[in-house]
Amino acid sequence: MNKAQLKIEVCFGPDCSDKGSRELAKELEALGYSIIMGDCRSQCANSPLVLVENLSVVTATCAKVLGKIEAWKTSEDS
Repeated sequence: MNKAQLKIEVCFGPDCSDKGSRELAKELEALGYSIIMGDCRSQCANSPLVLVENLSVVTATCAKVLGKIEAWKTSEDS
């Protein structure tokens, strides 16, 4: 599966946006990933929230999201 086919949803709710989710989405897009703008999922205490193939990444950073992508790819290969 290539980068554009991966389902990556970034919460754009108020708390996640305040904690950098929109900037994070831009970083991931710059790396070639296609981003879905997500709605609030009531995970404000864990913001910003990103879902990689519906697997949560809380207090997300670019490094954490890339780690989740690698873990997902590894699980898909086995």
